[in-house]
Amino acid sequence: MKIAVWNDLRSGGGKRALYNHVKGLIERGHEVVSFCPDTADLNFMPLSQLVAERVFPLKDDMENGAKWIKRLHPRIHHKTRAMLAHCSACAAIINNEGFDVLFANSSTFSYMSHIGRFVKTPKLIYLGEPCRYLYEAKPEFLWKAPDAENVGPVKYVLKRAKHLVRMYWYSYMCREEYVSAKSYDLILVNSFFSRESVKRAYNLDSKVCYLGIDTDMFLYRQAEKGDYVIGMGYVQPSKGIEIAINSLALVKPEYRPSLIWVSNNNKKDEYIDHILNYAKLNNVNLIIKTLIPDAELLTLLSGARVFLYFPNLEPFGLAPLEANACGTAVISIAEGGPRESIKNGVNGYLVNDISYREIAERIGEFFTDKNLAAEMGRQSREYVLNNWNLKLGTDNIEHWLNILNNSRN
Repeated sequence: MKIAVWNDLRSGGGKRALYNHVKGLIERGHEVVSFCPDTADLNFMPLSQLVAERVFPLKDDMENGAKWIKRLHPRIHHKTRAMLAHCSACAAIINNEGFDVLFANSSTFSYMSHIGRFVKTPKLIYLGEPCRYLYEAKPEFLWKAPDAENVGPVKYVLKRAKHLVRMYWYSYMCREEYVSAKSYDLILVNSFFSRESVKRAYNLDSKVCYLGIDTDMFLYRQAEKGDYVIGMGYVQPSKGIEIAINSLALVKPEYRPSLIWVSNNNKKDEYIDHILNYAKLNNVNLIIKTLIPDAELLTLLSGARVFLYFPNLEPFGLAPLEANACGTAVISIAEGGPRESIKNGVNGYLVNDISYREIAERIGEFFTDKNLAAEMGRQSREYVLNNWNLKLGTDNIEHWLNILNNSRN
């Protein structure tokens, strides 16, 4: 097949998944060409290492214009129109160059890519998640009316007017997302949890297409386990760092481990200062490592006693399986994607709710039982090798692309 790939992804699991998809497809003889705007992260897992990549200018269009009355959110309209124009330009090339299928991926700005509206060939999108803040409480529900308590009538009317204008622009985003979602022949998702999220957001069906882990990269180095636990992800509230700290604070001081957090944040902000102070107040030694080389990451993953994973309703989560591949078990909460990838007593433990005491007890087991971390680590890698390898991930995406291509006949 001749496959056009489109993405506007930042560094992280979504881009890693796409890189592995493209790598697997070209190894099987498919011709792949990548299309992306310059708002995508071109340095993390660059597709240009694998295939021809056509980069279109969009950043200036997204950032300039509509700077007046910012509080009324005209930027939502401006950015959406800029993205639509970009997608139309990409689609014109794809339509004219004989591609068999379009394999679209998420957009950093709107999550749902708009390119499906303009491409005439069979088309699918691999959607990591819908634009969740439009449909879920994060941390509060976006559509909630402004509070009227202790506010004078004039001020309340002004707050309500501002709220109504904001809601118009967010409802505009919902409309544009829905129109684009319906334009695809097929929506693929990373878990059954994500399938349900798509159903709730768009009332559209989708198919689960599980990902694979690069077990040649994420190696079990049989490193001696250190006196630390590890977590990964952006340093932000939704990643559950405070859950990890609160749990570690309940571990007995004599074997309370350090928490190493590997982040791809490239700028220090107020929340990072807050979380470092919060850890100190709770007598937890938090070490944040930013944008570290892969070799250091693999060493840290292999040497950790256990991997802590508490993001808010994570759609799938590659990181726990990557830790497993490095010989480290996982402790997570029984919600979202981890319910489908973590098997109790096999590659880690699922805690039924956010119980700091129960999480602390599980962490403690990896320090009081000297053999548990190493034994479960070996077991975890075997589990990933058998159930979540890259071959299976490529099989899954190739299966749906073949179905899409065959629909032309």
